[in-house]
Amino acid sequence: TAGTTAAKFITPVSMHAAAILFYGLRLNLFLLYRELFIPRFREFKEKLEDRQVEREVGGNKIFARAPFILSCGMLYAGLVSPAYTVTKLLQMSMTATTSYSICDLALQTYRILVYLTWFGFILGAVGDFQKSFAKANKGEKHLVTGGIFALFRHPNYTGEVLGWSSSLAASFAAVFAFGMYGSLAVWKALLPSLLLGGLGSFGILFVLLRATKNLEARQKETYGESREYQDWMKSSWGGFSLP
Repeated sequence: TAGTTAAKFITPVSMHAAAILFYGLRLNLFLLYRELFIPRFREFKEKLEDRQVEREVGGNKIFARAPFILSCGMLYAGLVSPAYTVTKLLQMSMTATTSYSICDLALQTYRILVYLTWFGFILGAVGDFQKSFAKANKGEKHLVTGGIFALFRHPNYTGEVLGWSSSLAASFAAVFAFGMYGSLAVWKALLPSLLLGGLGSFGILFVLLRATKNLEARQKETYGESREYQDWMKSSWGGFSLP
């Protein structure tokens, strides 16, 4: 029944949406902290702003910035889309005239993927906090190798890769969990949000994988001769990266 479906899904669906909300709040607070308290990032932002102003000389400021703003908006709309897809599934299941059988295995898979989403986002948050704290106390050139970095060389990137890929996979697992995978009408209704979620997730994954590769290269160039760095490379995992 609709009541039984809601009872089984309301908690994991709420946790899925809460994970996205947590990520957004955490990211905004972290960026605000960097801008207010870390001169290097504040100077970097000012350089970008000055460069953009130079490009806008004699042109329209709104039109000049619109492509970047729209692309960021589309990216984050895609990242939110998996949680929206699952919420829509829950609503459809409660108003459906056709009875669908819940797949317990797929439901358990969905729950695990939601937990992995949370794990990834928390891992990224812990990594950002530890690295910022360490560099604030020991200097920007300090190589952070302790704590969570003893296991993950780039916990912020690795965590986000895990979080966003799990969130996307969870939206597909939910279709099977609700037992609606055999309905063409359901797939048609969900297709726009599923496609948008796929585009958003693959977009951010490309950015993260490239960022990991670039950071690995910069760290090797800066600390490559250090014994601490060499030992760290052997004992830690670099995460996911472009070849």
